[in-house]
Amino acid sequence: MGYFTNCTSSSNQKVEDIINEYILPLNKPTISNFATGHSFPFVTIPIGAKVELDADNLTIKILEEIYDED
Repeated sequence: MGYFTNCTSSSNQKVEDIINEYILPLNKPTISNFATGHSFPFVTIPIGAKVELDADNLTIKILEEIYDED
């Protein structure tokens, strides 16, 4: 989960509350407030790349090179 700026819900829930209610019960490794997305600073995570996500240490390691097919 990246940074969320200027986000509101119809029920005035905070983003953290929504993540806690809907994402965390899925019991999947999750990192929130990670500098990725459309706002600076951001990190590009290649879609389809094999990565190692360590939610305990808040790290993502890209395990393979990504090639531009153009």
